[in-house]
Formats: sequence, C-alpha cells, structure tokens
Amino acid sequence: MTFPKTNKKVANRNNRYPISLTSKTLALQLKNRTDALTLKLREDQDFVESMIWLKKAMKTLKKVRRIHIKSKYDDPVEEGLKALSEGLQRLSWLQSISIDMCGFEYNSDEGIKYLSEAFQRLSSLQSLDLDLSGAQWLSDEGVKILCESLKRISSLRSLYLSLASCDNLTGECLNHLGELLSRLGPLKSLALFLSSIPDEGLQRLSKGLLKQSSLESLTLNLVNRWKITDEELTDFCKNLQKLSSLQSISLILSECDEITDEGLESLSECLQRLTSLQSIHLNLACYTEEITDEGLKYLSEGLQGLSFLQSLNLNFQ
Repeated sequence: MTFPKTNKKVANRNNRYPISLTSKTLALQLKNRTDALTLKLREDQDFVESMIWLKKAMKTLKKVRRIHIKSKYDDPVEEGLKALSEGLQRLSWLQSISIDMCGFEYNSDEGIKYLSEAFQRLSSLQSLDLDLSGAQWLSDEGVKILCESLKRISSLRSLYLSLASCDNLTGECLNHLGELLSRLGPLKSLALFLSSIPDEGLQRLSKGLLKQSSLESLTLNLVNRWKITDEELTDFCKNLQKLSSLQSISLILSECDEITDEGLESLSECLQRLTSLQSIHLNLACYTEEITDEGLKYLSEGLQGLSFLQSLNLNFQ
C-alpha cells in the first residue's frame, strides 16, 4: 500500500512512487481487507496526509478487526492523530489496535487526547498496544487523559503500554496507572515499560495489580531506575504473589543498584507461591556487589517447586 510522499521532487526523481493518491483509490485498495490492516509509513511519507486519506477510506472497512499503524515521522502530528481518531471511531467493532509512536519527537498531549477519544468509543476492543517510547513531550496530564479513557473499555483483555524514556513524567503518572489497573476489567495480559520512575513507584503499581486476579501474563520493564530498594521489591512481591493465575512473568529491573541478596530472597518467596508459572524471565543487571551467591541460592530454591515451569531466562549481567 502506498501513501502520499512528503517530498514530491524525490518521488519524481526516483520514479517509484505516485505523487498523489486519492482517497477513492485508497478505499479501493482497502475494500477487500477482511481481517487485519497493517500500515507502515517511512520517514519520507507524510503522516498527517496519510491519516487523512485513511480516515476517508475507513468507511469501507466493514470487516477489519485488527489495525496496526507504525510511523517514523517526527514532525508535528496532532492533525494526523485527529484524523486517525475520527476514522477509528467509525470502526466500533475493532478488537485489536497497535499504534507505534516511538520516536515522535514533536507532539503534545493534544494528540493523546484525540486517540483517547477514539479508544473509549471502541466497545469491542480486546487488545491495545500503544508504544510512546521516547515521547519527551508527554506529561502526567497526558497519561491521565489516556488512563481515563481506557477505564471505560470493559472488553479490554490485553494491554501493552510503553512509556520508556518519557523523561517528562513524574510519580503522578504512576498514580494514574495504578488507578487504571484497579478499575479495568479482568486483564489476561499486561505489559508496562517504564523508566526513571520515582521512589515508591513499584508500590503504586502493585496496588493496582492486586485487582487483576485473572492476569495470566505480566511484563514489567523498569529501565534506568537505579533507586529500587530491597524494601520496595519486598512490598511489590507481597502483592505479586497473590496473582495466583500468573503463567508467565517477565521482570526487568536493569541498573537497579540498591537491590541486594535480601531483595532476591523476597523475590524467591514470591515465585514459590506462583505455582502456575510456566515461563519466567528475570533481568536483574544491577552492576552491584551486593548480589552474591547467597542471593542466587535463594532464587534457585524458589524455582524448585514450580512443577509447570517450561521456560526460564535469568540475566544478571
């Protein structure tokens, strides 16, 4: 599928892409899509114009259930997100949405507001994958707007949300995420990617996790955090061990240099109680001398009683 290019001179020189593409042509290309639609835009393709064309074409997508949009474009995109939002609202039957906005350097919370307006109207949505990694423009208020809209989707069963390297966020965003988890319907799968979160961040999230008793898969990636303490990890594990339905867990605590053998002992006790686990991925690359063979011994003891375990990945480098 081809979308309008930003630089028409380049298009003429390469003679590979059409200079213009009408919404009618695009609609005809999409008309026969019956299940899934994937759009990947290059850096030389205009995001705003492409989303406007897509909005006009969406009226033909009567059977599409899954949409995946990925773009590398980094110019202001509020108008494009507004068009995308208006188009998505026409597809109330959508079951799965994946939007990759990683690297969008110039934007504002207004763009998140447009998307949130669409999400809350999708009453059949079961899976949402939203990658906002590196969004330096994203504020706590933007996270709040997003969370408020997601609370209204009772059908949601899988949530992937990446806020990694969103350095403008503070501890307030953890309050919004924790409240979201406590208000959402029963999730089966949850993946959160965060970095540079403040003290007590794990505690705020774990309180929300307590409400997700049906959770089967959990991925929690906390990168460049540095300040997670044994006490915080212990409190988190006390809540985590109550999720008895967990079958898969991926816990990445890279560069958390204050974790010691005591923290690993708490993690071990937690794993012993999660008897349904089939897959474990632990990344504790903490670069500290406080984790010794004694800590690894605790972990090995915690793994011994997991009779359903099929996959184990441990990384301490």
